[in-house]
Amino acid sequence: MANLHQIFYQQLNQELAVANTLHKLLCEERELLDPPKIEALSELQEHKQEQLILLQQLTQQRCQWLENHQIPLDKHCYKHPLLQTDSDIDNDKLAALWQQLADIFIENRRLTDMLSTIVLSARQKTQSLMKILRGQKNAPNLYDKSGQASATPRGVGYAKA
Repeated sequence: MANLHQIFYQQLNQELAVANTLHKLLCEERELLDPPKIEALSELQEHKQEQLILLQQLTQQRCQWLENHQIPLDKHCYKHPLLQTDSDIDNDKLAALWQQLADIFIENRRLTDMLSTIVLSARQKTQSLMKILRGQKNAPNLYDKSGQASATPRGVGYAKA
C-alpha cells in the first residue's frame, strides 16, 4: 500500500515542478509584454510550449495510472484508501502536495487569462490603428439615400505621416 502512495506522491511532485516552471515562464511573459520585447517573447513561447506539453503528458500519465488502479478521478482521489499509509504525517504531506498542485493550476489559469486579455487588447488596438492608417471608415454605409445596398468603399491607402 505504501508503494502506491509513494508512486502517486512522486507523480504529483513531478507535475508540481513542471507547473512551477510554467508559472515562472508566465510571469516572465507578463514582464516581456510591457513594453513588448518580441524576440525574447518568441524564445519564451517555445520554452512555455514545451512545458505545457510536458505537463499535459504527466497529467495524462497520472490519470491513466489512477484509472489502472481503479481510483476515481476526482479532487479527493488522494484520500483513496489505496493511496493512504499508516502514517498520518505521510498522508498530510500527500494532501499538502495535492493542494499545492491545485493552487498552482488555479494561479496559472489566472495568469493565462490575464495574458490573453493583454494580448487581445493589444491586437484590437493595433487593428484600430491600422484602420486609421488605411483610411477605412469605422462604420461603413451599407445603404444609399434611396435605401438600396451600396458598395462599401475600401480604404484610400495608407495615410501619409
